[in-house]
Amino acid sequence: MIGRLNGPLIFVAIIFLFGFIVIYTSQSNERTRLRILQKETRNRFQSPTSEVKTSNTEPRLNVILLTFMSSGSTVVGNIFNLHPDVFYIYEPLHALRRIVYGDEWRVLNKSQNDAFRKDFSTLVRDLFTCGFQENRTIELVFPRWERKHNQWYNKSTPLTKESLRKACNARRITVTKIMQTRLPREIGIAELEQVCRSDPSKFDCLIVHLVRDPRAVLSSVIKRQIIGESARSLSPQGIASLKNNARLLCSLVSENLEYVKTEWSNWFKSRYILVRYEDAISDMSKAVYDMYKCIGLPMVETTAHWIEGAPPSGRIHVSGMLISNTDIATIDNWRFRENSSRVSTCEEACGPLMEAIGYISINGSENLQHNKSKALRIPNIPFLRGLR
Repeated sequence: MIGRLNGPLIFVAIIFLFGFIVIYTSQSNERTRLRILQKETRNRFQSPTSEVKTSNTEPRLNVILLTFMSSGSTVVGNIFNLHPDVFYIYEPLHALRRIVYGDEWRVLNKSQNDAFRKDFSTLVRDLFTCGFQENRTIELVFPRWERKHNQWYNKSTPLTKESLRKACNARRITVTKIMQTRLPREIGIAELEQVCRSDPSKFDCLIVHLVRDPRAVLSSVIKRQIIGESARSLSPQGIASLKNNARLLCSLVSENLEYVKTEWSNWFKSRYILVRYEDAISDMSKAVYDMYKCIGLPMVETTAHWIEGAPPSGRIHVSGMLISNTDIATIDNWRFRENSSRVSTCEEACGPLMEAIGYISINGSENLQHNKSKALRIPNIPFLRGLR
């Protein structure tokens, strides 16, 4: 009896063992497949920047940091400059506007402005495509004194058209810092839009519009003697120059905002961010998170350490690129540096703009001006509420 049962038992045992082997082999293969997939995923997101490959079929994203001098753009620009997936270009229009066409504060006549617009468009397209085909690009955009501002730059590698293409294409996103006064004169942001829309199969754009309290900007202009006189006392000519600068600054920004509002649904809705410097410097972690999220960048250790005040390792430290412990404390220093008369001059020229972006006028009140417990900006930006 026992002998007769051994055959069926052995058969069942063999079937069971075979099933176990099949299941185990299947699970083992699945674990191997998952390990390979995880390794590929880690490589894709953690590879050194030099190994990142961009797709020729996807339009390249170009982020434009549009701002005005003394608006905190060096610090905010470093949010992008430090990221290994970003090819950062520091003020590419500096030489073209200042050296080729003269002082950016001087209004160009029509023929000059038309010529500048053409050169501007050609140069910016060359950057946005990572093409670097133009003979003057290196000379104009990457003079030796500016190279140290770009985190990707390696002084041991000669800067050539080919090395620029390689460095640019090794990173997913290009970020350029552009000063408003160095754009063609009509409505600068419209000129940027025109370039951005010129070849949608090759590139697209997102504009980060960085603004600061005009009173703080103009106080810095006076302090740096950009208007040509000592900050302590201004002559009648100096006061006139201050008024002109205030009108220029605020009219340029106001015209940009009005154009964005008009064209919001046509192009800007998913391509425009308005950032106040005071908000960013007061909560840099939130500012970085918000901008990275909008652009599609992950947080990286380099940026996280920089937010905490640690300088990037192995780099030349450029003034203004590090976050100082006093930055938050000094954003309102203009309130004690300038007399109420100068502040009123600024407010007369910039009142509508200040209201649109949420800054509070002192209207000649020295008590309000000097009372640091009273914030001179409201929490939200009124302009953004009106966008549909």
